[in-house]
Parts: sequence; C-alpha cells; structure tokens
Amino acid sequence: MSTRFISIERYFSTTRNISPKGCQLGSIYEEEPKEKLYNALKSKIKRDFDRDLKRANSEIQKLYDFAIQLINEVKRFEGTTDLLSQLSCERISHTEYKTKYETQLKDIKSLQSNTKKLEGKKENLRQYKKKN
Repeated sequence: MSTRFISIERYFSTTRNISPKGCQLGSIYEEEPKEKLYNALKSKIKRDFDRDLKRANSEIQKLYDFAIQLINEVKRFEGTTDLLSQLSCERISHTEYKTKYETQLKDIKSLQSNTKKLEGKKENLRQYKKKN
C-alpha cells in the first residue's frame, strides 16, 4: 500500500478520537450542530407556515369582500327589478289610458261632426219653416 493513501479503517479510528475541542465524537459538542440544524429547520418551517397562513388569510379576506360586493349588487338589482316592474306596469297603464283617451277623442270628434250636421239640418228646417 502506498503511504499517500490512508486506509479507511485508520481514518475512522483517528477521527473518532479527535474532535475540535479534544472531545470524542458523539459527545455534546456533536449534538450541538444537530440541534442548531433542527432549530433552523423548525424556524424556517414556522416562517414558511406563517407566510402561507398570511397569504391564505389575505385570499379569504378578498373572497369575503367580493362576496359582500356581490350581495350588495344583488340587492341593488332586486331594487332595479322592482323599479322595472313598476315602470312596466306604468307603461301598460299609460298605453291603456292612451288607447282609452284616443277612443274617447274619436267619439268626441264624431259627436262634434254629428252636432254640426244636426245644426246644419236644424238651420235648414228653420229656413224651410220660414219659407212655408
């Protein structure tokens, strides 16, 4: 074997007994990085969860506001429907009144025409009586 390469068994036997502060691996100093990593991951997960929760709450608020807006629009249209119904009834009433008025106007004109004819006949009768 070449001296440039260290055997795996020798490497692990050496590193197992040596640590940065002279302690063996598996001690409390080795647990610290695991705990730090665990806490860092836990903190990131919590931040991500909080961010997602804020987004979800924001979306829920937007949906709630949109629902309120739709409800108000529906109420406004219900009022418009009532107004349209009332307007339609008024148009029907107006049309009925106009038809009735036009019929009465025709009757009045017809009566006026008959009156003029009768007045003319009456005048003719007077003249005829004066002659006889």
